[in-house]
Formats: sequence, structure tokens, C-alpha cells
Amino acid sequence: MDPTPYFIMGALSGITATLLIQAYARRKVAKATAQLTANVVDQDQQIVTHELRERIKVLEQIVTDRPVRLADQIERLR
Repeated sequence: MDPTPYFIMGALSGITATLLIQAYARRKVAKATAQLTANVVDQDQQIVTHELRERIKVLEQIVTDRPVRLADQIERLR
């Protein structure tokens, strides 16, 4: 019997399996990368939100504070 057809089928099966494994791995890496990117964006938004809330607190203090007390605090900072 000629082993050539078996060799060709084996080679094609091996190539197909390798390509399927690589495609699966690429898909997993793309999903993980997208998830990491989303986490970084979420953390950045949380930091910005926290900073903005701190600024709003300061502005509320300035607006609602008495002028004399505000002037004293400004003098102490100088």
C-alpha cells in the first residue's frame, strides 16, 4: 500500500488542528486585552470622579463659608 494518502491526510489534520488552536488562543488574548482595557478605563473614571468630588467640596465650602473665616484661611495659607 502506498503511504502517501495517509501522510497527506495526517499532515492536513495536523495543520487544521494547529490553526484551530491558534485561532482559539488569539480569541482568548483579544478578550483578555479588551477586559484589561475596560478595567483601566473604569479606574481612570473613578479617579477623575473622586477628584471632581473633592473640587466640588472645596467650592461648596467657599460658597457657603462666611467671608471673614474665608479671609482668615486664605491668610493662613500665605
